[in-house]
Amino acid sequence: AKAPTFLDALPAGLHSGDELLVYCKRGGMRSGGMAQLLSEAGLRVRTLQGGYQGFRAWANASWASKTADGLRLVVLGGKTGSGKTDVLHALRDECGAQILDLEGDAHHRGSAFGSLGYPAQPTNGHYENLLALQWAGFDPVRPVFIEDESRNVGSCGVPEGLWACMRAADTPVLRLEVPTADRVERLVAEYGVYPPEQLADCVRLVRKRLGETKADELLDLLALSPPALDQVASTLLTDYYDSMYEYQAAKRSTGMERAPDVLQCETGDASTIARLVLAAVDERGLF
Repeated sequence: AKAPTFLDALPAGLHSGDELLVYCKRGGMRSGGMAQLLSEAGLRVRTLQGGYQGFRAWANASWASKTADGLRLVVLGGKTGSGKTDVLHALRDECGAQILDLEGDAHHRGSAFGSLGYPAQPTNGHYENLLALQWAGFDPVRPVFIEDESRNVGSCGVPEGLWACMRAADTPVLRLEVPTADRVERLVAEYGVYPPEQLADCVRLVRKRLGETKADELLDLLALSPPALDQVASTLLTDYYDSMYEYQAAKRSTGMERAPDVLQCETGDASTIARLVLAAVDERGLF
């Protein structure tokens, strides 16, 4: 009676000939037996060798093993609004570069405003698995570009092995210096699509760090009709995010053998910056 009950509970979208992955904790007889059962139902079934425990062990070890093969990172830094994620996407989509999008996979931008427009974040284990699978597929002959993130992206933690690679003394950091006006314009374009009430809720999350008086000023600007988004973005940069970035950058450089390379950008256009990044990596011997 158990077999028909289980088969009836399979997703309705499965059809004969579809491929299915079956695994259990250690990859033993249970997954093998279930694979056999599902195969008899017309599905193409694979089992995960070593089970989920084995896969997690492989994922955790993949950072060191791939680094041993010669795979290296180039970290893109820069203040809030510099468009680092858009530059990463331009490097991938327009230049064919290898990237890891820590924010995209985490469904979070890593700030108080980070969850706006994103679905719920994945579990930390799933996040680590996603990154490990991408890492394993990279060509060690070419660099992997990644954004200079903090240890956590929302509720997702950067895997220990990847974090060690990002903070290694020989990992180059290319700091993008983008004009403030372009950064304000990017923030308004990116966050101005959300209701002012949601933006106000995000401001309240940083009220203590921003200061009661300044936070109230921003809330008043958001309550205007239309909201003064340019002023809000400019104030957040000058009075909060820029000083926080400088503090974190100084803290990050402590004990580093290699100081960040600065890349002056006259524009905030991601495609243009992506080409400048590739040229800088080549000309400065960063990889």
